[in-house]
Amino acid sequence: GEGAYGSVHPARLRATYEKVALKKISRNLTTASGFKNETDALLKIYDSGGHPNISGLRDMYEDQKYYYLILDLVTGGEMFEHLIQYGAYSEADAARLMHEIASALAFLHGVGVVHCDLKPENLLLSTKNRLDGTIKMVDFGCAVTLDENESSPKQKTSTGTTAYWPPERFQENWSGATPATDMWSVGVILFIM
Repeated sequence: GEGAYGSVHPARLRATYEKVALKKISRNLTTASGFKNETDALLKIYDSGGHPNISGLRDMYEDQKYYYLILDLVTGGEMFEHLIQYGAYSEADAARLMHEIASALAFLHGVGVVHCDLKPENLLLSTKNRLDGTIKMVDFGCAVTLDENESSPKQKTSTGTTAYWPPERFQENWSGATPATDMWSVGVILFIM
């Protein structure tokens, strides 16, 4: 797949031949601090044991031109693609998938991570069959981590996708992303589903 800052390729771990995803991010398209936001979030998730509905970090590398993240491979495609191809979900399927999204968010917010760019394009399904696919949350490039024992973000620079922003994000005195930012996005996703 292709994104605004890089591309994702199927790969295999040399030692075990296990299929994984290789995310390749151009140094020219991101700042070191932007990449650090993503890796900080992924490492916090990893160090907290991970979650079955979040694509996990396996390893990371860098060279002169690119940053590389080795992640779990998710082959079912974006929720967005499923919505375009098949239309809205049934109430039962939407409820099942929303439960998985909520579980992943409860975990993220519990370890002090706010995704900040939740949208159907960042929710992958484990299989092409939408009736039994499970959600895998991806793309933590806009994520923020919260200060220890506080609800305020360490950084306010999160961008995300405007269509999924909460109303307060448009205000000049916005104080930064909080778990409520993600919850607004979940409401928009549920409406779309």
